[in-house]
Amino acid sequence: MKKNISILLIIFCIFSISSTFVFASETIDVKDYIKGKFPMIFNIYLSSLGELDEYEKEFIDLLQNLPEEEQKNFAKEIYDNGFSKVILENCRENIIAKEEEPGPGIEEKIIEGTTSTGKWICNRETNPIDDKLIITFTLECEKDESNEPIFLIIKKEGKDTIIFIDWSRELRPFYETMITVWTRFGDDKVSHSAWETVSSSFKFEIYQSIFGKQKTSSQYTFYPRREINFINKLMNADRFVAESRSFNKMNLTAVFDVRGLKNAVEQFDDILNWIKD
Repeated sequence: MKKNISILLIIFCIFSISSTFVFASETIDVKDYIKGKFPMIFNIYLSSLGELDEYEKEFIDLLQNLPEEEQKNFAKEIYDNGFSKVILENCRENIIAKEEEPGPGIEEKIIEGTTSTGKWICNRETNPIDDKLIITFTLECEKDESNEPIFLIIKKEGKDTIIFIDWSRELRPFYETMITVWTRFGDDKVSHSAWETVSSSFKFEIYQSIFGKQKTSSQYTFYPRREINFINKLMNADRFVAESRSFNKMNLTAVFDVRGLKNAVEQFDDILNWIKD
């Protein structure tokens, strides 16, 4: 009897150890690992990490202990260049430097220089299908009415300039593909216009042939005309507010800190020609 119990205990221990190794070897996606630890924009910054290995997990754990500005700098570096052990080592060194800093003294305020691009994420790539140059400027809203992030996106692809808002939830057009969007640049008066739920580069005739004339839900609204004027208004404002009013009476409001857009555009303006004198 005692022998049987001993055998059972040995089997149980082996099973427990095996289970531990199995669970330890399970992978986790970066979006799940950083959930609740950083602002939503970090889902974009760190998306290239995918399933995390031990070094990437260590990096994220260390990143939580750095000031917000340094967190963004490291995250943007990964967004631009991908993860490497050099970035991990630099993060470790920053943690050590913080621990060695003297106690509280005179508070130093960090003022962003004139070359700051603010909170805009800039990306330049080439479409492998037709070799068109694609330049994208993405900005997450400062605050909205839910936990879902809302993004303002400006995109140049070939000769086309597209401005749209990703509301992160479905909106119902009030007429075919139209949704009313109220906007305000800085302290200017509020105005409203009908934005498309289908990009103007996607021909409406094709849209009708595929979907018919029924109201079709979309999470995107596209600014329909005079895009360069719209962009210049953004560049001359510090804040942009947008409110969508859809057929189902679900109103969504997003506030964007648009400072830094002009500096972001200047990097590519020899191609874009967006900045007016």
